[in-house]
Amino acid sequence: MQVQLAVAVRGRKAAISPGEGRSISGVLRIRAIFYAAVIAGFASAANAQGAATSAPAVKNVCLQSYLVDHTTTVNPSVVLFHMRNGTVWKNTLPQPCRGLAFHGFVYETKDEQICSDKQPISVIETHQVCTLGAFTPYTPPPHAPAAVNTP
Repeated sequence: MQVQLAVAVRGRKAAISPGEGRSISGVLRIRAIFYAAVIAGFASAANAQGAATSAPAVKNVCLQSYLVDHTTTVNPSVVLFHMRNGTVWKNTLPQPCRGLAFHGFVYETKDEQICSDKQPISVIETHQVCTLGAFTPYTPPPHAPAAVNTP
């Protein structure tokens, strides 16, 4: 049985198996590196809060963890999972998870799947445990055209 630990902080994800010679505590020490990504991610999160579309929830969605490119925490109740193939899945947590946007989260999988309404996540700094909710396909808002200065 393979256990995978993933660290996701504002758009960056690192998946590390304990079998790679790293301890879980060593993995968590690298979170300082991710704090720079937190600051850089605020602008992208602000764009994600704009007008966007999401389809109705699809029941029993499981994402393959190795196909997740990165995540974006929009607010304490919404996490976007950006897949390697360019698709985006929106996960709406059943309860707000305080500190999620500022500290990032970790999750552990036993079969490399992240499933709707089942997957617990843990906020890195506070260790608060939250559960992911339903996944819905998500279409990011279109980029606004650049302003053109006319004389």
